[in-house]
Amino acid sequence: MKKKNRKQQLKAALVMVLALLAGIGLGVVCILLGGEASPLWTVVLFYFSLFAQLILHEGGHLIGGLLSGYQYESFRIGGAVLLRLEGKLRLRWMPISGTGGQCLMSPPECAPEDAPFRLYHASGSAANLITALLHIPLLFSQSGILRVYAFCMLIAGLYFGLLNGLPLRVGGIDNDGMHIRMMEKDPALRRVIYRQLQINAAVSAGQRMRDLPEEWFFVGEHMHMHGAIHMMYLMDRGEYAAALAYGKRLLFCRKMNRILMGAVQNDLETLRLLQNEPIPAESELLKKYRKSMAYDASVQRARFVRALLHDGDEAAAEKIHAQFERAARRTASPGGIPMEYELIAAAREKYRSDHSKQTEGE
Repeated sequence: MKKKNRKQQLKAALVMVLALLAGIGLGVVCILLGGEASPLWTVVLFYFSLFAQLILHEGGHLIGGLLSGYQYESFRIGGAVLLRLEGKLRLRWMPISGTGGQCLMSPPECAPEDAPFRLYHASGSAANLITALLHIPLLFSQSGILRVYAFCMLIAGLYFGLLNGLPLRVGGIDNDGMHIRMMEKDPALRRVIYRQLQINAAVSAGQRMRDLPEEWFFVGEHMHMHGAIHMMYLMDRGEYAAALAYGKRLLFCRKMNRILMGAVQNDLETLRLLQNEPIPAESELLKKYRKSMAYDASVQRARFVRALLHDGDEAAAEKIHAQFERAARRTASPGGIPMEYELIAAAREKYRSDHSKQTEGE
């Protein structure tokens, strides 16, 4: 245990060192090239370089995926995402706290354990490192602004490339290098990630989880990665008691990242209320999750159920329901919306039933 904790501390320290070096690099730009560009322009160019390298990183994943036989599903930078939705490209706003961008693709038809993964996962960091090095000749340009820009792109590219390429867990989430390292060792993990990409593509195309093959939701020893999806599968099948029991087990998954844990806690609250169980106070993790994922229909559904069944506030619940409807229209996962409507209908029915019993008792 001590050895494991020490390894985690070293990785956290490495992340801090990389961030520190990037900051030092910006300082070097300001000092050495300060006479060739104003401090304001230097900062603007540095932030532009960070944004450009983020796009290049996700673009690298896209190219690597296409070369590996994957198909395009979505491309997100910040909160803006261009996704393939029911066969058509749509632009949506879907920020995810803790992630600057994401490129999701559907895997090629093959045995899950044999799916190519190295190029898809490594090409993002490779794009950052390659473009960083390609800017070195511009450091000798006659233009001072161009030299500052090249220096910023070099620093930002090295930062993104190393931060994502070295095997690390950043902010509680495994980076690309860690995924490659773990997948090389573990065929079961390759299967889980393959299934997740399949499920994402199917739900984006409008299919419900309950209609997908049951073996896609097999968890095995990777409950921390696939358990939240399995819980949603049980919910979509209407097996609320089973989903509740399974979700309680997930709370003890220490390896689960904070985004997945937030999703589990969010759904557990709804299931507890539907099953007449008391709910705990909102944890700080759940509050942050709901704030960062406010666009998500499942978050607005959970808030609706809480307002109706826990607070007994019909007016507040109906206001939240209007927010749910907006989130449902903008969703990137239309296959998941019927389940959300069913949960809302179940909450309404329970509220009417409970209210009727109270009236009869009086």
